[in-house]
Amino acid sequence: MNDIFKGPVYDFLVNKSINNKGDWGGNGGTLDASTPQNLENSKKGNTFMREFLQSISPKNIIETGTNYGSFSFTCYETLSDFNLYTCDNYDLDGSGCPSEECIDFINNHYNDNKVKYYNKTSWDFLDEIKKLNIKFDLAWLDSDHQYRFLKQELDTVATMDVPYIMVDDFWNLRDIQMAVFDFLKENKEYRFHSFSNIREEIGSITILQKTGKNQSLHYESDSER
Repeated sequence: MNDIFKGPVYDFLVNKSINNKGDWGGNGGTLDASTPQNLENSKKGNTFMREFLQSISPKNIIETGTNYGSFSFTCYETLSDFNLYTCDNYDLDGSGCPSEECIDFINNHYNDNKVKYYNKTSWDFLDEIKKLNIKFDLAWLDSDHQYRFLKQELDTVATMDVPYIMVDDFWNLRDIQMAVFDFLKENKEYRFHSFSNIREEIGSITILQKTGKNQSLHYESDSER
């Protein structure tokens, strides 16, 4: 597997993040190089993600939380035949993260248009792409990490019959864990597929799989304890 932590696309994304945030030495998510530990965890998490992508070869992919385009870059470097539909609303909330510019650069670098960017909230984005009647093979959920946002994203992609769902920051954020566990309690045809086994902020990924069989999951929420 080639090293994607170098080269013109990686350099562009890192420079964009540094210029936008000042003290951020990486572009976040699966490509964060802000500290030696973050870089190590990023490489582990990215390898876990790329090996999984290679194992299922998804054709149509959903992403919530484009950020600087690290997942788009990862898909181009890992998959030969895919379509990625991704959204972020940084421009809408005034934070100025140049998601669209990053996606344009990535598509132009590969002389293709495999990544489709939507400048929308995840809820509006998912409502819109549901109308496309596309069979999606994978969803990568990495937008707002509050419980209510992720839970609604999970519920929505489940109604779209998406067989695999990847969720970022599972081990280090309580809201993420609660949303995933509550989703699994309510959607028993889904189960845990695998984990990146990284318990820190960067590279902490979990994958859910729809099996078509009811799964038994015992989980007590805070209110039930």
